[in-house]
Amino acid sequence: MKWLNPTALRTTGLLLFLTLAGACGASWFDGDSGKIVVVQGTSSLIDPSEKGQAARLATHIDTWLTEAGAPHKVLTDEQVSSWRLWRTRVVILPYNPHPSPFELKAFQEVIHAGGILVVCYGMDASLASLMEVRLGPFQQARTNTQWASFEFDRTSLPGLPSRVFQSSQHLIPAFPASGTAHVIATWLDSRGTRTPEAAWIRSKAGFWMSHTLQPGDDEAKRQMLLAMLATVMPDIWTQAAEYCLSLRRPFGEYESLKAACRTLGRPLPPRLSRGQDGEAYTAAQAWLSDLTQLYARSHLTNAFSLRGIWLDEGAVQSADMWPMIEASLMRQKLNTIFIHVGNPLTLSPPISPHASSRQSGSPLPEKAKLALHAWLSCMNLEGTPPDQLKTLRSQNRLQVSDTGEPLDWLCPSHPENRSLLAGVASRLAQDPTFAGVHLDYIRYMNSHSCYCPGCHQRFEQSLGRPVLQWPEDVRSGALTPVWQTWRAAQISACVDLMSQAIHDTNPDLQVSAAVYGATPACFASVGQDWPLWLRRNAVNFVCPMNYTSDLHAFQALLKTQGALGLTSRIYPGVGLTSSQSRLSPDQVTVQLIQVQNAGFPGFVLFEYNPRMTTDPLPYLQSMEGAALSAPVLTEKNPPFSNNK
Repeated sequence: MKWLNPTALRTTGLLLFLTLAGACGASWFDGDSGKIVVVQGTSSLIDPSEKGQAARLATHIDTWLTEAGAPHKVLTDEQVSSWRLWRTRVVILPYNPHPSPFELKAFQEVIHAGGILVVCYGMDASLASLMEVRLGPFQQARTNTQWASFEFDRTSLPGLPSRVFQSSQHLIPAFPASGTAHVIATWLDSRGTRTPEAAWIRSKAGFWMSHTLQPGDDEAKRQMLLAMLATVMPDIWTQAAEYCLSLRRPFGEYESLKAACRTLGRPLPPRLSRGQDGEAYTAAQAWLSDLTQLYARSHLTNAFSLRGIWLDEGAVQSADMWPMIEASLMRQKLNTIFIHVGNPLTLSPPISPHASSRQSGSPLPEKAKLALHAWLSCMNLEGTPPDQLKTLRSQNRLQVSDTGEPLDWLCPSHPENRSLLAGVASRLAQDPTFAGVHLDYIRYMNSHSCYCPGCHQRFEQSLGRPVLQWPEDVRSGALTPVWQTWRAAQISACVDLMSQAIHDTNPDLQVSAAVYGATPACFASVGQDWPLWLRRNAVNFVCPMNYTSDLHAFQALLKTQGALGLTSRIYPGVGLTSSQSRLSPDQVTVQLIQVQNAGFPGFVLFEYNPRMTTDPLPYLQSMEGAALSAPVLTEKNPPFSNNK
C-alpha cells in the first residue's frame, strides 16, 4: 500500500519534524539572527511594576545591536527554551534578576555548547554560580559621584573601549568565584579615580555586570558589546564594519551612502581588511566621522546665534567638574547651557535667597563663560520626597487622571501651586549666575489630566453652572471645547505669573520654555498654547522638543512652527539622545541643516553626555562662532502688553 511506502514515510516525518521545530522556534531556521538572543525580563521579575523598565533596557540592547549591524532576536523569559537557543552563540540578559530553572537549564546548554552569556544586574545565586561569579549584598552609592563611569583593562579583550560613561546609584557587587573568572572593568568616580567595586567580570561562561546598561555614551557601548560578541563570533567586527560602510545605507538627507559620496565629491569607502581586534570597525567609524564633517562644512553655513544644550544637574557633580564641562562645550561651538535645577520642591543646586551669595556646595560658578539658564521642571515632581507628595495630595494640590488615579504633578489651577511657582521663579531670578529661566514640564501630564476636585469646582465656577456628568461631559461631551480652552488657560496663567515674577526681579533675564513641537495638537493634549505665550510676550523664546529620527516628521514640525510668523523666537530642540530619538551624527547634521534652511536662528540639543568632554561632535566643528543674541523684550514690545 502506498501509505506504507518508506520514502513517503520519511518525507512525511521530515515535514512533521520541520513543522514542530518551527513551532518550537528552533533558532537554526532564523539564520544569523538566532546566534545572538536578547532576553527581555518578564517572568524573571519579582515586582511586576518593573516590566516597563526591563522592556526599556532590552530595547536599548536591541537598538545598539541593530545600529552595529549585528543580527539578533529578542525573546521574553517565557519564550526561552533549549529549542529556541539551539546553536545560539550569545545570550544577553539586560535585566532578568531571577530566571526560572527552565531558563537556567537552557542557558547552561548554551554555555556547554561553547556559547556565552552577557548578564547585567543579576540577582540569582544559581545564575551567578553558572557564570562563576559570587554576589555581595545590595550596595547604595554614598554620593551621586561615586560610580560615574567604568574603565576596562584593554589588554584583557581586543577592541574594548577604554572608558564608558554611565552614572549608577546602586550595585549588586560581584566577585570572581573561580580560577577562570577575573575583573576586566572597575567603576570610576566623577574625578576618574578608580573605586574598589567591579563593573564587569569575565569568565569562560561570559560576562557579568554589577548594574544595568543605561542609555548614553551609545557608541562606546556598541563597541563594548561587539568586543564581547567577538569572543565567540570573531567575524562580528568585520560584519559591523561592512554594515557601517554599506553603500545602500541612508546617510543624512541622501537615500544611500553611495549617493552622499557622489554628491559631496568623496571617493567611495575603501575595502577594509578583515580582522578580529576591532581595527576595521574603528576605521569605518573614523571614515564616517570624516564624511559627516565634510557634510556639515558643505551645508551648515549659518552661524546660529543660539547654539544650546540641555544639561542635567547630575552631570555637574562637583565644583571642580564645571570648568572641564564648560571648556568642552565651548570647543563644541556651543554658547548656551540650560542646566536642570530640579522642581519647585527640590531645587538643586540650592539657590541663595540673596543675589550676593550662593550657598556653599553649589557646583556652579559665580560667573559662567557661557550663557547659563536655570532649567526648572515646573509641574513634574519627580524626585520629590514621598512625605512631601503625601502632604500635597492631602491638600488636593496634585493632578488627578480622568479615572481618579493620583499623579505626582502639581495641579496648575490651584492658587497655592501658582504662588509656589511664582516664588521659585523669583528666587531663581535673584541668582546672578543665570542669564535666564527655562520652564519645562509647564503642562499637564497628558490628555487624561487634570480632573481633580479643585479643577472640577473651578471649572464649574467659570462656567456659571454645574457639570451634570463629570468627567464624561468635559472629556468627550458637548463641553469638551470649553473645557480644553479653560484647561489651557490654567497653564498660561502659570506662565504669566512666573514670567512676571522673573521680570519684576530682574528685567534683563530671558524667560523661555521647552514645549511640545506639535502645535496646535498640544493645546488639546497637554494644555500648551505656546504660540499665545510668544505673541503676548509671556516668554522671550521657546524650544519645541522636535524629537524624532524620522526626517520627514522633523521637517513637518519645522514647517508648522515656521508658519506661525514667530521664527526669530523659536529655537527647535533636536533629540540627540532622547527617549523618542537617538540620532546618529549624520542624522543630527541633516536636522541642523533643516533648522538652518527653515530660517530658525538657533537650536538646542538634548542632551549633554560626559563623552563630549573627550570626543568632539563632528557636525558642530564647522560652525563659526557668533555672539549670542536671544530675543530681548523692549519697551516697544513689553511683557504682557494689552493684546492678551
